[in-house]
Amino acid sequence: MLVIVCGGIVHIAAGNSGDDVDPFAEAGLDQEAEVGQTVLLDGTGSWAPAGDIEEYRWVIETPDGATSAPTCSDCDRTEFVPEQTGEYAVEVIVTDEHGNTDTDTMYVTVGSESTFNVTISGDRTPTVGEQASYTGTVEAPQTSVDSVEWRLDGDVITPDGDADDDLKMTETFRSSGDYELELVVTDDTGQVTEDELAVRARNDSQSGSAVSVDGDQLVTGERPLEGEYQLAGADPEEVDSVRWYAGDEVIGTGTETTVEWEPGIHEFYATVEHDGESHRATFPDGEEVVADPAPEIELDVERNGTHISGTAVAADEFGSLDTVSVYIGDDEIALTTLDQGVDRTQHEETFSATLPDDGSETPIRAVAMDDREQVGTDSTQQGQPELVSAEFVNTPVDSYHERIDEDRYTAEHELVIDLNGADPDDVRKQLSLDHNADVMLLETMSSEYFAVNDQLVVDTLWAGEEPGNSLITIDAPFITEQTDSFRVEHSPPEVHVNIIDPGQDSHDRGYKLRVDPSGSFDPDGSELNFRVGDRDRLYHDTDEIGIEFNDAPKLVATDQDGYSTSYELDLYDFYAPEIEDVSEVSEGPYTSGDHVVFDVQTEEYQIAAPEYDLNTDLKIENGQGSVQFWRVVDPEPSANDTNDVARQDAVKYYTGQVAVEIDSFADGEHPGLRVSNTASSDGRSLRHSLPEIDGIMPTPRNVDVTDVEYTVNGFERERTATSPNERVSLERSGYQVVDSSTETEAVELEKRQVDTTYSTETRTFDRQSDRDGFVSTRNSWSDGGTDTTSRTVRETEWVESMGDSSGRYTGETRQVTKYPPQVSSPTTVTEYKFAVTAQETVDQYIAEQEIEETTTSWESIGSTDEVGSAYRRANSNHDIRVGSTTEESTWELSKFVYETKTVESYDDPARVQSTNATVSGNIAEKLPVSNARTMRYSKIDEFSVEASVSGLRSESELIEAATDPESELDPGCSSEYEEVC
Repeated sequence: MLVIVCGGIVHIAAGNSGDDVDPFAEAGLDQEAEVGQTVLLDGTGSWAPAGDIEEYRWVIETPDGATSAPTCSDCDRTEFVPEQTGEYAVEVIVTDEHGNTDTDTMYVTVGSESTFNVTISGDRTPTVGEQASYTGTVEAPQTSVDSVEWRLDGDVITPDGDADDDLKMTETFRSSGDYELELVVTDDTGQVTEDELAVRARNDSQSGSAVSVDGDQLVTGERPLEGEYQLAGADPEEVDSVRWYAGDEVIGTGTETTVEWEPGIHEFYATVEHDGESHRATFPDGEEVVADPAPEIELDVERNGTHISGTAVAADEFGSLDTVSVYIGDDEIALTTLDQGVDRTQHEETFSATLPDDGSETPIRAVAMDDREQVGTDSTQQGQPELVSAEFVNTPVDSYHERIDEDRYTAEHELVIDLNGADPDDVRKQLSLDHNADVMLLETMSSEYFAVNDQLVVDTLWAGEEPGNSLITIDAPFITEQTDSFRVEHSPPEVHVNIIDPGQDSHDRGYKLRVDPSGSFDPDGSELNFRVGDRDRLYHDTDEIGIEFNDAPKLVATDQDGYSTSYELDLYDFYAPEIEDVSEVSEGPYTSGDHVVFDVQTEEYQIAAPEYDLNTDLKIENGQGSVQFWRVVDPEPSANDTNDVARQDAVKYYTGQVAVEIDSFADGEHPGLRVSNTASSDGRSLRHSLPEIDGIMPTPRNVDVTDVEYTVNGFERERTATSPNERVSLERSGYQVVDSSTETEAVELEKRQVDTTYSTETRTFDRQSDRDGFVSTRNSWSDGGTDTTSRTVRETEWVESMGDSSGRYTGETRQVTKYPPQVSSPTTVTEYKFAVTAQETVDQYIAEQEIEETTTSWESIGSTDEVGSAYRRANSNHDIRVGSTTEESTWELSKFVYETKTVESYDDPARVQSTNATVSGNIAEKLPVSNARTMRYSKIDEFSVEASVSGLRSESELIEAATDPESELDPGCSSEYEEVC
């Protein structure tokens, strides 16, 4: 290399390094980053003249002066994540293989990530030459706006008009066309966010004669959320057609429209056809409709004595729910203010309180409020009953008569009352009932209290004697007099017929059958007329009606109001033959569980109408048993005699067999048999008692099972631990936790302390213009003057003697040939390269702003064991909170033990080896009752045995094993009686 210095020529020759030459550290270039962003560090630019770099060490100084390390503090490449804004000093210290070290520092400037949004709203289709208004909205929950800049098509503009602040502006467009309006906002951390709005300016002829939309841009209150809209600035006669749009959907036509909005923010405009052109009409300040219904709230209160608890569930479909509160009287007992960052469409507020015990009425009110201060409420009056409903539940009914089914004439009235803590008996006593003369109260008032919802249900049963509307009146101090009615309809005639002759004895008199209708009546109270065929007959108690062979088999009963009941061939439904003979065919003596068998036969009968098919049913009454068979004996006529007369002359009867349990003869009423006509539930039925039974053996009676125990092989042994040490000790012994509970014994209350301090934040700049530009765009910053500081500058120099430099020798040398200015021979000298540092004085320009910092701390105000009261106090006062808690825990543990023992209850049915119990009762024999067709049991002794049956058994199985000789179960006991064990 040839270098010319001061007119001379210097020859440089490389020299050799020594082992004592320090390495050169290189931390990399300065960087900029955001909070939470990974910063990469690279020290591989460091080198060692005397060998290799053996060791790296990184040290980071944070903006608050603390020291930290990257993820790998001894790697050549590493990284770290800044957690706060400011300047980080990152130092790398390198060491070569000879132990020589060097240090270098780089700086990372960290700003905050943009956490705010900017939106522009305003007229998208302004008219040329007219002012258009625009508004910027900034959502910056963590920072504040520092500067605002409006741009039109990229050029910074100064808005015209008198704007209230920098986020509002008006602009007059001078020519039609498409424009791009831009809003650029800088926050106090220097972060920049922007939004753009596409604008199309139109001439008067293009704007549809300056047509716009007039109407409700904010719709609030209760549903339906209706807004009314019309075109403004347009002559309806000049408009060809109008379509109204919500977003992309057509929702109406015409120059006026009414829209029912769903909650939310909607795009709304109209397209107007005028002179063959289509124009878009909007509100003067945009196309936005906000539909925000008032919040709703539902209060649910449960009461136990004077203690109440409950929930208040508030909902806001717009999602702007602000506060939910609950009041008892004028006292606020619960309040929640919803933060901006949470779901504000719904909130459930829980509360509890103690009411006065003086029986006074206490109003409870729940209130929900949204951001627009719209309010929804719900309330109840504790101690004051409220009528929920009062109504008849089964109207209409038939008119009253004591001989008809009561379900036909009974009208049921139901009162439902919210007690709100009032005493059910007191409320019931306050109710009074009144009614008209033709209305009957069938039963006294009955009521039922439902604790789950604190309601009283009061039932009353009524009947009306006359058709029409029947009125009742209910009154009480806590309700307005309540009048309810039930509808009473005409009851048809009740026909009750006794068939005197079904036909077999009336042939010579020309009758098909003879009937006695004297048991018939009209529930409405009028007389009945009977008509047989076409002949009318007036009802008399002693009348017998004969239905002749040449008449239709028809009987019609008609009352004075024209209501009738008719029977035709079904008149025979009132007939059933009587039982003529019952005989015992089985033989005693009988023991408990045996059956007595009887043969049964009816009287012979003959029915004049051959087309009527009589079917009967045989049943056992007041006893247990079964009908073995039941059939009609119907002799077939001869082959030469098949006419109707032969069929009429055929004599028939029923025969059958029944088996009745012997125990039925000793329980209550004596058993009997009943024959019924199956054609109608109201038809004829006749009862016949069974004969007495002799020869019943002694049997166990009134058997009971007590002292039931189970022999198990393996069971769960249970223990309770009240401390962690005790629980651990049991667990080491093989126990396992199956349940646990924790109860708060005491809580510590803390009070909020707020302290405010002020400090000055400064920034330094190398140039005054940089500082002044920074201050001019940030309102909170000001000129902080200048300051002089010194900084270290690293340089190198070449000297001819090792002692001529105060710096650090780098290990490099060179040969320099010097040519003196006078004519003489050149000389060659050796020069040594040194690294030197020097202090340089520079001016710095300062910008400053005042910082207000608020710190919150919590100080203890004492402990209390009234936990519920402490939480209510904290909920009602935002400056008080619950701090630490003292809790007591218990643990339920169990361990399976493989042992055999007798227990009163079991966990696993498969491990029950036997069931043990005391079976006891009476020994009784059945004896006939004198002068009566019944039997009775007579106690002759008592028994008690200890029975043990293998496996898991029920009480009925234990009784069966001990008292049933035919049982396959072995009771493992003995007794002196044949029927026991």
